[in-house]
Amino acid sequence: MSPMAWALMSIRDRTANTGMVGPVGEINFPYRQGNMAHAIGPSLVYTNKTPAKLWQRQMVTWANEMLIFHAIEGLKRLADVTGSDAKRRPLV
Repeated sequence: MSPMAWALMSIRDRTANTGMVGPVGEINFPYRQGNMAHAIGPSLVYTNKTPAKLWQRQMVTWANEMLIFHAIEGLKRLADVTGSDAKRRPLV
């Protein structure tokens, strides 16, 4: 399981439940990789390398305060999640 993939899928599912995902799978995401490192625990080196791998695999794009999901099923496999948690709940 990839903690970064899990965190990104969690963010995507929660924003989808609030209607904040745009028509091409994008969300406003005004955070930096350092913020993710602090939030999910791995080192900053891990959180710098992992998104680069996800970009190379064309699963996500993270730039200009936008996070765009291109390959949700592949990201779910990396995150080791099976489906979306469809409950309505707060974003955080």
